[in-house]
Amino acid sequence: MEKAISCYNAALEVRTRIAYPEQWAATQNNLANVYIDRVQGEREENLEQAISCYEAALSVYTANIFPEQRAMTQTNLANAYRERIRGDRGENLERSIAYSETALQIYTPNAFPQEHTKNLSSLGFTYQSQSRYYINDPFKKQTALQNAYETFQQALDAVEYLRGEITSGDEAKRKLNEEWTGVYLLMVEVCLELGKYQDAIEYADRSKARNLTELIATRDAYPGGEIPVEVRQRLQELRQAISEEDRRLKQDPNPDYNHISQLREEFQANYPYKRLKFSDIQSLLDDETVILEWYLLNDKFLTFTLTNQTLNLWTSSEEDLDKFSDWTDTYLHDYRNNKTQWQNQLPQRLETLL
Repeated sequence: MEKAISCYNAALEVRTRIAYPEQWAATQNNLANVYIDRVQGEREENLEQAISCYEAALSVYTANIFPEQRAMTQTNLANAYRERIRGDRGENLERSIAYSETALQIYTPNAFPQEHTKNLSSLGFTYQSQSRYYINDPFKKQTALQNAYETFQQALDAVEYLRGEITSGDEAKRKLNEEWTGVYLLMVEVCLELGKYQDAIEYADRSKARNLTELIATRDAYPGGEIPVEVRQRLQELRQAISEEDRRLKQDPNPDYNHISQLREEFQANYPYKRLKFSDIQSLLDDETVILEWYLLNDKFLTFTLTNQTLNLWTSSEEDLDKFSDWTDTYLHDYRNNKTQWQNQLPQRLETLL
């Protein structure tokens, strides 16, 4: 990293703002990225250096000439200000929000669906951070939490929108789900803080059971359990057409997104998946059946207990999570390395788990 900083600074001696403004801005942005991840030096000073470089790049990346580069740099600045140590924390978070919102004006869902989704996720995280900053101001805290909820909601809808367009099969879908697991976790946390327990269990379920609900939706939409050949073929054609149009638009200096919007609308109209709502989950139950759903967050785990009339939530302590992690580690270690010991210890371990 130190060598990278040295090389970028050397490049800036030739790539000056006056002689090569675009290359100068690109180098400033790259230099900032290294300062963000730098190991040496004080974290506070590295962040200041990064912000300074990003803002320098932004002076060249104007909205009318370099819209994509400007949005990328604004996204980077939003993340840097959210992490910033120096200055007023509240003001830093406000700046982060402002940069994200400005970037989203360029990163629209039709033009840049993936960047749009990433920016929404980052913005939601900033709102959540803001809610923790306003711990002594209930009104501002509640407003920030509601903003986080609405932003994460848009982000996760966009994730599932992207998932439907994947053409390369279940493995690619699984990888997409893994990439966005953290956003589901943050959304469940926000739902719990807002007291939206029904929404929390919906999002917990959505993060774990998308493949299953797609199969259920297909069964419900088409009684034979199979999407008719002509519908499946049209969906595949639309996926391919969306992918091709997306590639073409990226090469077009004056892109028009009307056609890709129409393709996406037709795809969504034909796609059988509809996510399970809380009422759908609860309707599965009779008077003698209960659903227990576990969900692991970063600092605790949850147990939702759902009957056909009630929903109860139990929340662990951080110590509980640590004990559970230790239990898992020793269980798996013996399972992989000492099957006899694993088998002998199983009754006791299951009792501990209970």
